[in-house]
Amino acid sequence: MEKEVLPSLAADEQLYCKQLDGWWMNIKKPPSFLQGTSFYLDYLRKHRPAELLPLGGTCCGNVLMDPSATVGKGCKLGPDVVIGPGCVVEDGARLSRCIMLEGSRVCQHANVLDSILGWKSTIGRWTRVEGVSVLGEDVQIGSELAIFGALILPHKVIDSNVTEPQIIM
Repeated sequence: MEKEVLPSLAADEQLYCKQLDGWWMNIKKPPSFLQGTSFYLDYLRKHRPAELLPLGGTCCGNVLMDPSATVGKGCKLGPDVVIGPGCVVEDGARLSRCIMLEGSRVCQHANVLDSILGWKSTIGRWTRVEGVSVLGEDVQIGSELAIFGALILPHKVIDSNVTEPQIIM
């Protein structure tokens, strides 16, 4: 990009720029998406705290939750959690540094750390998902499993542990 495309555009006088008054971050991979989300939630806490769940009780850090989402009893949320529309977090679940896209579900006593859950995905009971795992749409993870660093493409059912980072097609 920097050595071929941009110089060519500049030579053809087709390269433009725009000055941004705010903060900007280049997001190419899931870890930087999670980091950017953390920065955004920090911004909300400082400038629009009413948009985040109040600290204390189930919340131990910045948590943004859609009004249509539900959270069960005894859950621990945060820091840096986004819970999208129609999501369900069942009793006793633990979420930290993760994003739940619309319609996803985390079942009882599951633990989700540093991960992104795709639309309509489900994490089974007593399952642990971590290591920057990314689930595509409609991924179903069974109960009592450990998922570490998996990139799981859409519409998959996972019924065994994933102990090494890998792409599951």
